[in-house]
Amino acid sequence: MNKIIIVDTMVWTFLYDKNRYFDDAEEVVVKFLNQGFKLAINSVIEHEFLRGRIERYKNYFKQVANLVNKIEVNNNTFMEAVDIFRVQQMMYDKFEKNPGKHLGDILIAATAFLERCYILTANLKDFSTPLFIIRSSEVLMKKGKGEFKNSLSKIETIYLLEPNYEFVERVLPRLTKTSGD
Repeated sequence: MNKIIIVDTMVWTFLYDKNRYFDDAEEVVVKFLNQGFKLAINSVIEHEFLRGRIERYKNYFKQVANLVNKIEVNNNTFMEAVDIFRVQQMMYDKFEKNPGKHLGDILIAATAFLERCYILTANLKDFSTPLFIIRSSEVLMKKGKGEFKNSLSKIETIYLLEPNYEFVERVLPRLTKTSGD
């Protein structure tokens, strides 16, 4: 595995809007940087973050995009995404039964598989097991304000996920045998 982490859109949102979300999100990312990881985005994450966002988000993300590795989505990514989609169809009777799986998430997953890198996400449903293995998780907490400062107002978990190559390699040969059915 490469020591590269694709940081999903929601985690970037946590980092940007600390007052609204979690003060400790930055600490988690710094922890991974201190372990020698590099941060990355792909063009899907860039699009997700910029789509429909207010101008201050756009400016922030343009600055971020200049500081991290950018992995382009290309034809190989789409081909890998097709395989991931097919595996998901086997895991769920119909794709619609797992609404967290959208084209953008499948392309992010495909990027992780192709580039042999991790994903840091708050949306575990978007990158489900057994396609991904949870390597670590961190709980983010936001304390209340004013008279509620000693209580928690939000709790969220972010996950470091690794592609499960062993599972996919076992499943894909069966897919090619059944694709003509």
